[in-house]
Amino acid sequence: MAKHRLYLVGYTGKKPEDLHRRVTELGAVLVDARYRPFSRNARWNKSNLEQMFGASYMHLEAWGNLNYKSGFPIQIADYDAGLKVVLRLLKQKPVVLMCVCKNLSLCHIANLSYRLEDEEDVECIELGMDEEEQAYWDAEFAPEESAKPVQTVRSEYVTSDSRFFDKCIFDIVKSETLDKIVDAGGIGTITKKGNWKSAQKFLCEANAKEKVLPVFFDYAEEFGGIARAGIITDIRIIKTGKHTFVTEVDVENLVGSDEDFFGREELIVDSKNQEIDPGYKKGYLLCRTTKEVDAIFSSSPPLPPLIPTDVSLDPVSPIKEAEEGRERVRLHKTRERNQALVKQKKAEALQTSGCLVCQVCGFDFVETYGVLGKGFIECHHTVPVSQMVEGQKTQLKDLALVCANCHRMLHRETTVLSIEELQKALRT
Repeated sequence: MAKHRLYLVGYTGKKPEDLHRRVTELGAVLVDARYRPFSRNARWNKSNLEQMFGASYMHLEAWGNLNYKSGFPIQIADYDAGLKVVLRLLKQKPVVLMCVCKNLSLCHIANLSYRLEDEEDVECIELGMDEEEQAYWDAEFAPEESAKPVQTVRSEYVTSDSRFFDKCIFDIVKSETLDKIVDAGGIGTITKKGNWKSAQKFLCEANAKEKVLPVFFDYAEEFGGIARAGIITDIRIIKTGKHTFVTEVDVENLVGSDEDFFGREELIVDSKNQEIDPGYKKGYLLCRTTKEVDAIFSSSPPLPPLIPTDVSLDPVSPIKEAEEGRERVRLHKTRERNQALVKQKKAEALQTSGCLVCQVCGFDFVETYGVLGKGFIECHHTVPVSQMVEGQKTQLKDLALVCANCHRMLHRETTVLSIEELQKALRT
């Protein structure tokens, strides 16, 4: 029997009319999961949505986030009460679960969807605004492997006292790519099509727990076993189009041998509690880390340090506290900046691409921080203001939109770097 399907949508950047069209096409009901169904844009207020959707709209306060003003920590008002309503609706038609957030990975309805998929017979998928976008999300949320019964686990997992994170990444890569990295000392970057946001989340969790994140590779030409293993040190997701991404994965300690370390069936897909299908060849999987990882890296170079090697700590008199906050009055000169020009630069970018992204690294504040990041980005003068003379004019082409990190790096040296120079430094 087919699973019930629940669609997720954040309305930021969308029009009520487009959402109404998609809900109608699906024959679905729109469930508003905002704790307070009001918006600064009156078109998204409950009264307007009731008028537009009629009986196909429902406000479900029980599934609202009590901490909706700050976003975190997420606290669902009454999960069980809301669950009864949604399951009853799903027996009749598809459900579109709506909130304001554009970046659903940070939204409370994503947490609801994880729980639904784990505990109920419900498939949760992001809603596309047209056929092309829906096809993308259908592929992005497709099952990670073909259905098969749970099999006996052949290997044990690492424990909490291990240097390794208890989750790992499995991927399929061409042997030529992997062998080049091994020949280069085990350090390199692998570029993959798609959005590795779940893997990026694993890496953040590993770093927070002061663990390293293992990655296991099978050869694309002749798959069946784990041919290479390494450590992921960074994951960068780059948006290349409206619905397309590439992901750059930095690896270290990449090692291999003439024979496979072990069969891919030794890895258990975390979300499914199943072995990896022997014929699986779609893309990366999130798995549990087998104890085999200790033997693999026992003779490899030291694992990447958690504290950067260029950070020195004074072993004699480490500072743990210092007095701050004393008031001081300073008189200094500052050079005037025209905020109207900055606003125009942002407006130009929004009109051209619909979003504000860093021109160096591609960071998108809305994608990462949701509503909190809307309209936020820093503006960099490619001709330093400090070098200008009174009366000199700045044009829009002299401004660049950048994130805070890249802005600081542009000004790190005595001579301000160009956008191209910092992009090159980022790539290398």
